[in-house]
Amino acid sequence: MHICEKCGSPLNQHSICTRCGLDHSRYLRHAAFAMKVLGVVCAVAGVGLIVYGDQLKTESYPYDLWAWAALLIVIGGVTFYRKWKP
Repeated sequence: MHICEKCGSPLNQHSICTRCGLDHSRYLRHAAFAMKVLGVVCAVAGVGLIVYGDQLKTESYPYDLWAWAALLIVIGGVTFYRKWKP
C-alpha cells in the first residue's frame, strides 16, 4: 500500500489520490523501474562473484563467496521478476 505524498492518505489500487487528486502513476512507474534495475545489478554482482571469485577466495572460508553469489543471484531474480504494481 502506498501513501499520497501530498496529503498522506493511503492509496489502494488507484494511482490517483481520492482525497486530493494527485496522480501517482508516474512515481509508481519509476519505482517499479528502479526495482527492475536493482534486480539486474544484484544478479550481475552475483555472476561477477562467480567469475572473479577465485581471485578473492581465502583459505579459511573457501565457499563464502559462492554463498554470497548465490544469494545475490536469487535476490536479483526475485526483485526483477516480481510484479511491481505501477
